[in-house]
Amino acid sequence: MANLLKLLYEEMYKDLAGSGKIAKLTELGKLLSDEIGRKPPWTAHHLNAVMMGYKNFAVTPDLETAIQALTGKRDGAHPLLAHLVKITAYSINGNVEPESVITGKSARCPGCLVLFVPHSNLQKYCSPQCPGRPQKRKAKAAA
Repeated sequence: MANLLKLLYEEMYKDLAGSGKIAKLTELGKLLSDEIGRKPPWTAHHLNAVMMGYKNFAVTPDLETAIQALTGKRDGAHPLLAHLVKITAYSINGNVEPESVITGKSARCPGCLVLFVPHSNLQKYCSPQCPGRPQKRKAKAAA
């Protein structure tokens, strides 16, 4: 990932050793920080240390996300792609295609304790067939 940071810098500013490197890295730090809403922004010295591979200056998960978001934006990719986390998901009857992006938030079904992504904020149980879901009582037939 440090190599991708170097490539991003070179693409944006054309060289690694030219004049004004601190100002360029400061600008890059602000752009990267803006991608993920980080405050304070990464400093020029920190980014330089990461690019040069100095000990104790590794690419953090936040910096990795910011680098992916900024490079994706420059390449015309959807900004959501930089924030994806690969998970294992199970689909009922194949209703969700492989490699699908799930934008909802997981909830735990109070009936069977399975994790699921509700269709709306009002959905409480994982499905109408949930074994732990209370059954509605049928009205007695009029006699």
